[in-house]
Amino acid sequence: MTDSSEDDLPEEAEEVPEEDEEEVIEEHLEAREEAQEERAEAEKERSEKRKEEAEEVVNPDMHRDDPPEGG
Repeated sequence: MTDSSEDDLPEEAEEVPEEDEEEVIEEHLEAREEAQEERAEAEKERSEKRKEEAEEVVNPDMHRDDPPEGG
């Protein structure tokens, strides 16, 4: 195979029997794509949390879950 994605495969992929090679490559690429999606989602969550924290610093009263106690 001369696919550019083959260059990114782990060394273990070279030890896979030829008849299983296509399936192993597909599984590897799917796992990589899933990991990239998970990293993107985690970064999005961190970004949203940083934004919320910044907004709370600017205006803390707007972001309280509970009203202040004692009246």
